[in-house]
Amino acid sequence: MTDMALNIEYEDWIREKRADIAQHNLSIQANIAALSQRLWKAEQTLEQVRRLHRNHDDDCPLIPLCARQGRCDECGQDWPCATIRILDGGDA
Repeated sequence: MTDMALNIEYEDWIREKRADIAQHNLSIQANIAALSQRLWKAEQTLEQVRRLHRNHDDDCPLIPLCARQGRCDECGQDWPCATIRILDGGDA
């Protein structure tokens, strides 16, 4: 093989590798974007669950007669309810 043929073959190889790297980087960026979107959606969903399952309002005008005092507004369990304990990393 001549030097010129080796040089052309090398340049083709370099061009292919650069194209592979560019495609791979785009793929990583697309995956990061998709995962970021899924993470944002999951965090929003967890925040909605936390808003539903909250301690009954301590400023309730019916306290001390309020039957829901110390209970979850959504499920009525003693506070913290099983949902909040799980969200906080504990057991139900």
